[in-house]
This record gives sequence, C-alpha cells and structure tokens, in this order.
Amino acid sequence: MTCPIQFGIDRLLADPALRSPLAGRRIALLAHPASVTADLTHSLDALAALPDLKLTTAFGPQHGLRGDKQDNMIESPDFLDPQLGIPIFSLYGEVRRLTVAMMDFFDVLLVDLQDLGCRIYTFITTLRYVLEAAAEHGKTVWVLDRPNPAGRPVEGLTLRDGWESFVGAGPLPMRHGLTMGELGHWFIATLKLDVDYRVIEMQGWQPDVAPGYGWPLGERTWINPSPNAPNLWMARAYAGTVMLEGTTLSEGRGTTRPLEIFGAPDIDARAVLAEMHALAPHWLAGCRLRETWFEPTFHKHAGQLCNGLQIHAESPHYDHAAFRPWRLQTLAFKAIRRLYPDYPLWRDFAYEYEHDRLAIDLINGSPLLREWVDDSVAMPGDLDQLASLDESAWSESQQQFLSYGNECNAFNHPTHSIQVAEPDKHDEKVPDRVWVGAHYEAYGNRILVLGESWYGNREEYPDDLITDHGWITAYLNNEQADPLYTRIANSVERNQQNAKRVFWNRVAFTNLVRHSVGPDRNCRPSEDDYRSAIPRLRQLLAELKPRGVLILGTKQSNFSGPSITEFGALWESVRHPTGEYGVRNQEIREAWERLLSRLPQP
Repeated sequence: MTCPIQFGIDRLLADPALRSPLAGRRIALLAHPASVTADLTHSLDALAALPDLKLTTAFGPQHGLRGDKQDNMIESPDFLDPQLGIPIFSLYGEVRRLTVAMMDFFDVLLVDLQDLGCRIYTFITTLRYVLEAAAEHGKTVWVLDRPNPAGRPVEGLTLRDGWESFVGAGPLPMRHGLTMGELGHWFIATLKLDVDYRVIEMQGWQPDVAPGYGWPLGERTWINPSPNAPNLWMARAYAGTVMLEGTTLSEGRGTTRPLEIFGAPDIDARAVLAEMHALAPHWLAGCRLRETWFEPTFHKHAGQLCNGLQIHAESPHYDHAAFRPWRLQTLAFKAIRRLYPDYPLWRDFAYEYEHDRLAIDLINGSPLLREWVDDSVAMPGDLDQLASLDESAWSESQQQFLSYGNECNAFNHPTHSIQVAEPDKHDEKVPDRVWVGAHYEAYGNRILVLGESWYGNREEYPDDLITDHGWITAYLNNEQADPLYTRIANSVERNQQNAKRVFWNRVAFTNLVRHSVGPDRNCRPSEDDYRSAIPRLRQLLAELKPRGVLILGTKQSNFSGPSITEFGALWESVRHPTGEYGVRNQEIREAWERLLSRLPQP
C-alpha cells in the first residue's frame, strides 16, 4: 500500500490557509539546488510567483544556493539575483552565521533544505545557527519539511561533549533518523531556545516502505542537494562513507560514483574485503561490496589508478533493515590497519575551519572510533557494544520529536509494535501488540524471541501492560520488574552494562499463546493452546521477516518449529528460562550463539 506524498513546500504553495500567517511579512528563503517542487520548479521561483507573499531575500548553505562549490572550505559569495533583484547571502562564505545586517532583510525565514540524514551534513548545523539567531533577534523560522532519505534507522557513536563543530551540531549519532523539521524541534529543546518555530510537515511520508525506505522512489525526482550526492544510493551509504573525508583513501570525488566507492593506489581491495569478512561478516549485511578500479580526475589520488570497493546499496542487493553503513566503513578501516599496520590512514589537514583536531575525530565527534581502529587488540564487539549503548539511548530520547507515523506501514520506529490483524481464539483477553526493539532491523540479524504464554490474572493488569510491547516498554523504563527478562538479557550480553536495554532493543518478542495459562510461570500451555496459536505465528513471520528465532521452551518448538522452517528462518530452542539460574543462563547463551553462528551472512 502506498500513500501519496506532499513535501512541505508543495503543501505551502497549494494551501493559502497555510500561508495566511505570512501575509504582510518579509519572507526569506534558505535553499539549495534540491529545493524544488514536485514539478521541479525551484522553491525560490515558486515562492516569488505567489502574489500573497513578499520575498525579500534568500540564503545559501555550504555548496551555495546554486550548488556549484565542490568541497570542504570552498566558499560561496553573496550576489544579487538577476531575475528577482533580491540579495542572496551566503552562509558558507565570509560567515557561517546570520549577521545583524542580514537579519534586517526579513521577518520570517523559510528553510527548505533536502538533508541526507547524517550528523556531519552541514545543512543541519546551519539550521542550528539559524534557530539560535532567530531566538536572539525575535525572528520566525518555518521548516518546509522533506524526507530523510536514509529513513529511520539509527547508527553510530554519539558526538561527545566538547566536540561540536561545523560538522557536529550537537550530541547526535552519525545516522540520526530525523527530518529537518524534527531536528529543529530537537535543537530547540536541547538548546532551550525561545523561538517562534513551525514545521510545514509532509503528508504521506512512509520511511519504512519499499523500495525507497525514506525517499519516495517513483514519486519524486532526486536532485543533488550537494555536488557529490548524485543519487539515493549515495545517501544510504553516506553515514559511513563520509568518514573517508578524514582519511587518505579516495572517497570517489573526481569519479561518477562519489561516496559509493573508496580505495587507493596502494591497497589490495580483495584482501581488505576478505579481512572484513573474517572480522565481522554480519557488519556487511544489507548490501553488496564489489571490487572496482577507478582513476579520480581531481581530488585525492587524481590521475592515479586506485583499487577499491564499491558499496551497492541499491536493489536487488539492498536490505534496509540490515544495512549499517557506519559499521561497514569502520570495518574497512580496521581491515586496512590490520593488513597494513603502518598505513598513513588518517589525513591531517584543515577540515571545516578546524586546524588543531584531526578530521576523522571531528567527523565522528570524538577520538573513540580512530582509537578503536588503531588499537591492535580491539575487536568489532568492543565498538559494537559502545555504539549500541549510544544508539539505544538516542532511539529512546528521539521519540518525543518524531512527527510522522507510518499510517500505511506495519512498523513504527524507533521502538515499535505490530498489531496482529487475526488474533487467536483467546485474543479478546490479551491485546496483541508485539514488541519490536529499536534496533531489530538495524542490528541486521532480525531475531525473534518466541516466548510461551501469559500467566496470572488478566484483570490485575491495565491494558497498556498486558501486551508484549507494553510490558517490555515498562520494563525498560524501570516501571516494572521482570527477573526473567533480565536473566535472558544478561545471559546473552554477559552482564555488560545496560544489558537489558541493549538486548531487548535488538530483538522482537512475543508470547506465542495469548491467554493466561495459570497463576504463575510454572504453568505451561496445552497442546491445543500451541496448535491454536500457529496461524498467528505464521502471520507474525510474514510481518516481521525474522532471519532467526530463539524459542523459549522445548515443547513449544515441536509446534512452532515446522512453521518457522517453512517460512525459511532458522531457529534454536532452549528450555524455558525458569529453573536453575546458572544452568539456564548457560543454556540460553549457548542457544543464542548457535543461532547466530548458523545465520548466513548476506
């Protein structure tokens, strides 16, 4: 099912009522080449043509209003628009913040910028600066919202305190999952700004719908928001490949596939790929890597033949749920460091007006990633643990800023549930909302933990707790204790810090049988209970598309196992986690590790 989409600019143009608060006020526009309407008219021209708006000035971010500037620290000048006769000010020229003189030209600033969903993309820093200036000078800011083409997945380390820069606007992970309009709300809350702010929201944006998963493929034309963002596939890979800017490796500038390829004249790409597979093959999920040769016409290694890899994040190789570009690119750095211990990987140069800190650290918002790459004993699990904690925390905190549901989707990120349409015979007693963790899709393995049943008296619990989603939500918020769920998490995560949040945000969970089978956990479902639940299980498998299933309870595996196998997923079962603490913990951990070891690597 698809829903027609309207971007913020199109809604503003089509609806005079939306524009009515702008009547009689001086309007400015912050835009770039991708600021176009559905019919590809530039927003500047479309707004200027409206008789009820008074357009007085415009602003361009990095790369310029026209998008003509290629690289880091290549500035755009101010100029007078030859058609409209209004001044065009650069926010990436002599200044990067609005000056007092610029503020005199407008009352309301409309922001119409296509973002890439990545912290380092400087348009979001410009948005922060705009909001700060508007708060100081009593100006109004409207964001005409556009899609986040990378969708809702969250990935990467959070920027650490003191590492703010023009490529680090605040404590965001690398792939933040928000739109520009949502980011504006986050900036205002985080910075405690008092500013007149409004978002003209999109209609029909469905970030989890194939094939675009964030970008409405087939409905809207992709226009480069910056010179090296030529297509959606680049946007998907960018949260990883942008880190190449802080290295001596070519990121493909000077080729036709910038920020989709990487390499150098003095590396063996096949050896690098083999080492990546040996270190963390699950970090390569969701795409295909292909050896390639290229010769940049400019930029790093210009005129030299480079051996490298191309990231194919387009159909039929793309799996939105599994693709993790930040981990993938990080893994490539680790592989190069292991193969070539003395390789001059980190590029030391002036980056976004910073001269004293390495670009790779500015890009990642701390030295943590670089230190992990250079540490000969550090393994992928070490970085994954650190990043997972950041990702879980962000996924939880960002929820209050999400403006878009997925009316046409089964999923609702970042921590979401599934409402099963065909309940079993007892579903009138227990509402059927499945738990789906914030990183179920981003984790790559898509593992469903299948419990047995509910216990106790249904009437003792409110409706919002008697669901898988509601109970685990309360449990993670420390509103309900559940030693059994903690046992499972600690068994798998080996009692690491915040184990329960890390584990349960990586998996989906449901109790197979939807009604209470007795007063306590020692009670077990009947064979008829199991059989009655199989149609529901089959529907869940179709909705969740798990690659693996951990079945809690060996008896239920006799009933659920064949359906899981028929679906095409792998499964392992373990005795129900009640019972001897140490014994059960070991069994849970071993079953989990067996399941992971059997999952084929995409």
